[in-house]
Amino acid sequence: MALAVKIYIVAGQNSSTKIMKFAPEMSIHQVLKEIKEKTNAGGDDFGLYMLGNLEKKQKPKWLDRMKSLKNYFIKNNVRSLFSNLT
Repeated sequence: MALAVKIYIVAGQNSSTKIMKFAPEMSIHQVLKEIKEKTNAGGDDFGLYMLGNLEKKQKPKWLDRMKSLKNYFIKNNVRSLFSNLT
């Protein structure tokens, strides 16, 4: 069985939260496409925003579409926002 990363996604007009699983090797572009398909929210101007973690001294940041989840050392149960880039 392949490993999966569970990510909390806040998406849509009502800001509903969903837990979705993704393979660590998936690019952020692939993740965005799957989120859009499953939530019917977003568009080409949406991105994935990783919230910071004060304990680990991680700053919040927009994730690069060309990189994979494993590039960001994303572990299970990460809270991320699926939001408009502007």
